Amino acid sequence: TGFSIAAAMLVVFSPPAAYLLINFNVLKIETSAESKLSKERVSRRIYANPTLWLYELDRLEEVLDRSELHGGGWGQRLYDKDGKLILETDSTVEYPFVASRQTLIVRNEMLGTVEARAPFRPIVIHAALLLVFCLVFATGIFAFAQWIPLRMLRESFRHLEASQQDLELARDALEQSRDMVFIANAGGQIEYHNSQFAALAER
Repeated sequence: TGFSIAAAMLVVFSPPAAYLLINFNVLKIETSAESKLSKERVSRRIYANPTLWLYELDRLEEVLDRSELHGGGWGQRLYDKDGKLILETDSTVEYPFVASRQTLIVRNEMLGTVEARAPFRPIVIHAALLLVFCLVFATGIFAFAQWIPLRMLRESFRHLEASQQDLELARDALEQSRDMVFIANAGGQIEYHNSQFAALAER
């Protein structure tokens, strides 16, 4: 039973956990790459206009908005050096999400932070559905693992009953035999004899 439970738990939790971990790492790599690209694009914009770049929010949004490359759902944020949000390309990225940040450093001066966000909720939903499927599957495995020993036990009892019946038939046949029959062990002690042998011994 303990082995069956352990196997069922492994079947239930391993696939969803692996699915979440793999997709989280993939999104982490992708958001890290995206934030680095955005950092380079924003840095070039700042170099082009180092004094007024904070007032060019429309152009900065064009630089940062790359949601079409990811099929929508992604968002990017731009913070100033004090951590204040100054620009957000998509405010619909709901929790949970995966985010990566890159610091904007221009001419040895820290000017802000660029953050790329990718939605993680669809992956969590898919993992939950996979968990339900694995739970149903593991329940079937557990039930099957419990059914096999019971079936084997029933088969053993059936064979035992059949052997007992054969033994009783053989005993009846020996009792009704006209010949003397006895069974002795290695020490010469009689362990069984039929009625013909007993009648002879009484004479």
